[in-house]
Amino acid sequence: MHEALVAVGDTDGPGSALHDSASELRRGVPLLDVIDRISSRHGAGWQGLATVLSLGATAGTPSADALRRLAGAERMRTRRRTEQRVRRLPVLLLLPLTTLVLPAFVLVTFVPLAIAGSAALDLP
Repeated sequence: MHEALVAVGDTDGPGSALHDSASELRRGVPLLDVIDRISSRHGAGWQGLATVLSLGATAGTPSADALRRLAGAERMRTRRRTEQRVRRLPVLLLLPLTTLVLPAFVLVTFVPLAIAGSAALDLP
């Protein structure tokens, strides 16, 4: 697991949680200490990963299936958040639509017709 965490951390950008963890592992910090620091330093969003890695490191079992389930759950959570933001979009666009687009439509369509109609009537 030590080598896998270093390999993933090397592909991640500098300053990220996994890159920092890989650097600590290279400096000789024990694996369990590095895993415990992941969630404490980088927030509660990393708690699931830290738990899965910690269980895999202490029990010595492969954690690939648990990581797949965790990744699937995180993808679903991200999808739900995105869908919630998308559902708010029509409400957020209502004010610009009513204050900008509809008056412009009236100006472009009805005002020229009214001007042309009044010119055709030959009013004094």
